[in-house]
Amino acid sequence: MKARRIAMNVAKLPGLLEERESGMTRKSVAMGIAVLTMLVATPSWAYAVSQEARKACEAKADQVSPALRAPEREAFIANCLADATATTPQKKKNY
Repeated sequence: MKARRIAMNVAKLPGLLEERESGMTRKSVAMGIAVLTMLVATPSWAYAVSQEARKACEAKADQVSPALRAPEREAFIANCLADATATTPQKKKNY
């Protein structure tokens, strides 16, 4: 009895897979187009850090000795950018 039920479900499997794959393909294409549209539409002024600040931090990372490995260099640049873009703490609001 169990084997018969399994065989019937296996027989239905190709049709189910085709329906799911086509649905996933349409959904994937729609999501891809939406993401690409958002990336292209983002203006350059919307980035968190200016290109000048990034270049300055990269230059500082190049001057550090001993030479930094890739993960260390990225961490150094991230810390430099955080320091360069730090804001003063806001006054605490009393409610």
